[in-house]
Amino acid sequence: MLDVPEELHAPLKPVVSFMGMTEYHQRLVQHTTALCALSHGLEQRFQANKDAHKAQSDMRPVEGFIKSAWLKKHCSNTPAVCVMFVDCASDTNWRNAEPVIAQQLEHIRAQRRRHVRLAVALIQTSFEGKVDLDDRSQALKRRCDLDSKQIVSFRADDLASGGEKLQRLCLDLSRGYYKDEVKRLKRLREKYDRNIHARWYFRAMFKISILAELGQDRKTALKYWLRAYNSLWAPANRAFDVDQHRACSEVTNFKFCFLLLECGFSSQAKHQFSNHISRADSYHLHEHLLFRMNRWIARQYELFATLLEWVAPPATQPSSSLLPKEIDRIPHSRAQSYDTHHHPGFYYQAAASHVRTRRRVVQNTAALRNLLVDGQVQVPASIEPDSIRMVDVAYNSITGYDRQFLGSGILGPESRDATSKLVDLLLLAELNLEHAEDVLRL
Repeated sequence: MLDVPEELHAPLKPVVSFMGMTEYHQRLVQHTTALCALSHGLEQRFQANKDAHKAQSDMRPVEGFIKSAWLKKHCSNTPAVCVMFVDCASDTNWRNAEPVIAQQLEHIRAQRRRHVRLAVALIQTSFEGKVDLDDRSQALKRRCDLDSKQIVSFRADDLASGGEKLQRLCLDLSRGYYKDEVKRLKRLREKYDRNIHARWYFRAMFKISILAELGQDRKTALKYWLRAYNSLWAPANRAFDVDQHRACSEVTNFKFCFLLLECGFSSQAKHQFSNHISRADSYHLHEHLLFRMNRWIARQYELFATLLEWVAPPATQPSSSLLPKEIDRIPHSRAQSYDTHHHPGFYYQAAASHVRTRRRVVQNTAALRNLLVDGQVQVPASIEPDSIRMVDVAYNSITGYDRQFLGSGILGPESRDATSKLVDLLLLAELNLEHAEDVLRL
């Protein structure tokens, strides 16, 4: 099983902050499994919003496609809903408690992040006297300027039922939060030209896709995952750092295929993966470490095979209305051809094939190095052209020249020693590669 971050393969859940009465949080989490619940005290402080994103307004150059911490921040740490828990004990003087509760709620409202929804959960913790939770909910609603949909009440001895009510409330409020965040990013996206501000455009598409998934809006998520992936192949992005481009294409393809499979569109997922592999061949033009290229392609096949094992098909037939217009509706004849490759073993076999190719390239490069050390002048025909081209491209990328020392088939005295040292560096890079690129990352 591949070591893939949980944010990439686990279904995304709305993030909710439970605040106050922390002794009940862990017990309620068992009954709110559709939420990613954070346990906080009433004194919790959240990170302030950035100042109107000046970076988007001046379109300053960016060093990468997206910050590596952004995904974890919004999938695990940034709440869409803050729920304040209030103890409704029977011996509580409610008239005296109301101003304190209102003050605490106003404090949370003042320091919350942009668009974050508020909710109040009234929990009856003692049952000796009579407590009318509905009356207390109405009183709190009037005093704190809350809507009926923002208040839920239940008894502490029936947390299963209360957890279900709380989960429905939080899911409903979180959809509004993520929808507002998506709208905000769409307004920012309108400032971008996908060809001039290619990396800003990709960043907006990527964030919209994640936020739409968190808001349980799969149709929007599918549409923008496709746009994010396609925007990576704009000329301005293709000219960017190859390693970062390749990492982003891997992550975006993984998320897109994962969501397609989860929705039941297996043919479209296999079509997308096939498209990903065909486009990835262009990396050969920039890659002088061909064994690293073959290792990366093998990883793509292994990732997709793992997805086919991880993601169980839905119990019901998926609705075609969930597919946005931008996603190719594969004709029946082509869908059947993709369905013939439904078994993960097919993709594991393809991964193994590229691993064998990688090994052969390394062996050829090592043989070439031995010839250079021995003072051979003629490059023998047994050395594969890929290994020869790899050394030529590497030499030229380091020296800035445009020569074919090995590609010409003749090694002059001035190039033999330098090229021999270069091949040593390439083989050293291969030895270090296993430890450098083991984790899928942004």
